[in-house]
Formats: sequence, C-alpha cells, structure tokens
Amino acid sequence: MLDENRVLCAEMLLSKFFVGKKSTTAKEAMLYVKGMMQGEGVRKSEIREARKRLSIGTEKVTEGYVWSWENPIDPEIMWKIKSEEFMT
Repeated sequence: MLDENRVLCAEMLLSKFFVGKKSTTAKEAMLYVKGMMQGEGVRKSEIREARKRLSIGTEKVTEGYVWSWENPIDPEIMWKIKSEEFMT
C-alpha cells in the first residue's frame, strides 16, 4: 500500500530534481529521492507513482533507463505547487 505523504514528498523532490533539466538517468533520480528521504523508508513503488503523477516519461537505453520531464508545467513551478501541498 502506498503512503500518500511519501508519494507527495517524492513528487516534490522529483520536481526539484528536474529544475534546469529535461532528462536524467533513472538511477540518478532514484538515488537523489532516496537520499533526501533517507529516514522515511520510501519505496520504489512510491517513487514510481510520483513519476506517473508528474508525467515523467521513461525510455530504455543501452546503459539503463532515462527519465524525461514531459509535464507541460515547468518543474520549478511544479516544485512550488507540490511544496505548498506538502506544507498544508
């Protein structure tokens, strides 16, 4: 079962991570979120759900997976929106 607070936190962190980026390796993004939520015990399924909610695309490449920001809302604006949601 997904913890909605951890999913929301992952959404916020992924949005922040994508500020100034169009794409990144899945590994790099996962390490960032897990590192920032170290004491929370975030699950892959919660990060996956956050990625889906943010419309972050995934593509298989030779060396793993690449995640791309496909959301029409700029990552910085989305980060602010998710930060406000998290604080309420």
